[in-house]
Amino acid sequence: MRKRQFAAFFLFVAVCGAALFYWLNIESPEESRAEAPTQNEHPIVAKKNSDTVTNNSKSKQFHTFPKEFDVPEIPDYLKEISELSSKALLSEAEKVELLRQIVSDENIESSLKIVEAKGEKSYSESKEKARMFAISHLARVGVNVESEAKSKMIEQLEALLLTNNLDKGQIPEAALRKSLAGDKVEIYQIIRSLEPERARRIVKESGGTDLEGILHYAEKKAIGEETLASHTSASSPAKE
Repeated sequence: MRKRQFAAFFLFVAVCGAALFYWLNIESPEESRAEAPTQNEHPIVAKKNSDTVTNNSKSKQFHTFPKEFDVPEIPDYLKEISELSSKALLSEAEKVELLRQIVSDENIESSLKIVEAKGEKSYSESKEKARMFAISHLARVGVNVESEAKSKMIEQLEALLLTNNLDKGQIPEAALRKSLAGDKVEIYQIIRSLEPERARRIVKESGGTDLEGILHYAEKKAIGEETLASHTSASSPAKE
């Protein structure tokens, strides 16, 4: 009987010792999560994140994605306008330089040519980005130049807007046609913000043409944005 008790006691001690050894060596939940991908994380993503950390520790020049300005089709003046415009605070010298770049006749003509997209037959993401930068520049021109120069630019924008470069015979690639149609919507927004009556006349005169649909869409989009802005403004608490 006593032998059986001693055997049971030693068995109990052995089990407890094994449990203690396992407990001391097991990872904590935090350590486990830090070293392994979660259930919802794809192993490739986890490896990519690990590689990013390693590369960042080796070099501060590492970039996960290419810089927005690393596009050869975007001229330097557009890069400078965009960079200066994105700054929260500008020095007096930077303000002067930004205005000079915006109102430069040479830069305005260059942006108009970029938006014209003459000769483009296939979609290019880099060229689309260049057109976006150019349209952004032309929008800034309208609020920074005198009336005569503004009227001239609006006339040129209207000519671009009414140019039918969305024909399948001219532009067989659907992706490029879609991109150019988006440009027309943005051009219309600029004209409408500067001369609303002219914009409404353009829409009215487009009836029965290939541009009727896209110009009506652009007008509805503008009205929708104005309505949203007015509701947002009305719901904002008044500042004392």
